[in-house]
Amino acid sequence: MTHSKRELDASAAAAEAWIDAYDPDTMVSDDIADLQRIGRAIDALEAAEAELQAAVNDARGNGRTWARIGLIFGISRQSAQERFAPRGVAGERRPHGGSAMSGQSVPATATGKRYKAGSAVSQLSVRGNAVGQQVSKKSRKSTKTRQRSGS
Repeated sequence: MTHSKRELDASAAAAEAWIDAYDPDTMVSDDIADLQRIGRAIDALEAAEAELQAAVNDARGNGRTWARIGLIFGISRQSAQERFAPRGVAGERRPHGGSAMSGQSVPATATGKRYKAGSAVSQLSVRGNAVGQQVSKKSRKSTKTRQRSGS
């Protein structure tokens, strides 16, 4: 939208009058400490999400399966892979046959997904090796099911 010279001059005069009337001693300043706190919390969240992504990348680099990583979060193998698997060049998830570890990371905010509060993550130190035992039980159960069905 274009403004005429007269409109611009009027706006400039109004701004100048407002600036001339400004007296820092009498103006009530707006305390923005609460907004600054939100900004700091966002920064901390982004740092924590980056650390979480790095931890998942390390786990995958150490040969951990998506099923085991998903168990820690209280989500399925597929959900864990969708959230944390590196994206390809065009921003799409790698196909199932692609390398899961290429050094690229996906910010947690990219998918908008979060892990469940109170999931196995918060209980990991208490449960210790129970995570590995649960994955092993699940694997044995699916193997028995396949053997019975003749697959």
